[in-house]
Amino acid sequence: MLFHLQRHSDHHAHAERPYQCLRHFDTSPQLPAGYFTMYLAAWIPPVWFKVMDPLVAEQMGGDMTKAYIMPSKREAIMRKWHKATPDMSVVAAE
Repeated sequence: MLFHLQRHSDHHAHAERPYQCLRHFDTSPQLPAGYFTMYLAAWIPPVWFKVMDPLVAEQMGGDMTKAYIMPSKREAIMRKWHKATPDMSVVAAE
């Protein structure tokens, strides 16, 4: 089930790429624990979001407009994790 899972992110970036051509990058974001541990966390959504929300905010550099957020959760997530900088306001206004 976990065979070559390190190539999974490249599949999302390039869905049309054949499996044999998928790539792994050491600079890609990494999960904070192994896949089995993260499967367990995913079974308990409050645990998953407590672990992953700060990591997503860090990956986005505090600009949560770059992340997909469930519309019903958007306001709360933006309030908690979005760290606007002067440069971001120019992009958001466009």
